Amino acid sequence: MLKKTTHIMKTVHNKYGEIPSLLLAATILVCSAVVLNAAVDQSHSFAWREANMRMSGASTVDDFAGAADVYRELVGDGLRNGPLFYNLGTALLLSEQYAAAEQSFYRSERYMGSNEDIRRNLELALARSNDSESVTLPWYRAFLFWHYGLPGNLRTCIALAAFSLVWIGFAFRIMGLDTWGRHVMAAAIVVLILFGSSVASTLYAENGAGRAVLPDATGLTRSVPEEGNQS
Repeated sequence: MLKKTTHIMKTVHNKYGEIPSLLLAATILVCSAVVLNAAVDQSHSFAWREANMRMSGASTVDDFAGAADVYRELVGDGLRNGPLFYNLGTALLLSEQYAAAEQSFYRSERYMGSNEDIRRNLELALARSNDSESVTLPWYRAFLFWHYGLPGNLRTCIALAAFSLVWIGFAFRIMGLDTWGRHVMAAAIVVLILFGSSVASTLYAENGAGRAVLPDATGLTRSVPEEGNQS
């Protein structure tokens, strides 16, 4: 992977000059940091396995509530990823904590993108919260497919790449490639607006979720520490 990246950077440098190659290098480095930050922290692996074992062995509302508490502890310790929030949401749903389950499924979407399982459980949680037989998710989710369907770290990388391409297009225009420069800049600005606003929305929502106060199995409330900007 490193050899391929080095080869790409050398090709860009030889063909287009120093500025585009530096922008590409910066984008690759930042995207690598974003992806690594999204990886599962090995220090939480024991608690993660314990929570999953309790979840798989649960059969009553209290059992699922106990599993949800272990997942909550992982969130409180700073672990952030899609599977964690999906499992937490499922445990909360099965322990009849429907409002908290909704929020966990929303957070799961932000970290790993929406899928059929998340949508089904989210609709079920919304229906139970509203004492309804069924609930349909809002129509605009299909229109904003890139926002709901793609993981937060991927959307961040796309926004960063678009930002770099804006300046690469500007560099093309400086080098006399005016037509190419205009086309690259126009396309990159559109992508930057779409994905940049998506990332900003995710960061805002996650910042609010990090301060949320959710009830635990005892009915008391606990404050979840504010998280870092992962997605």
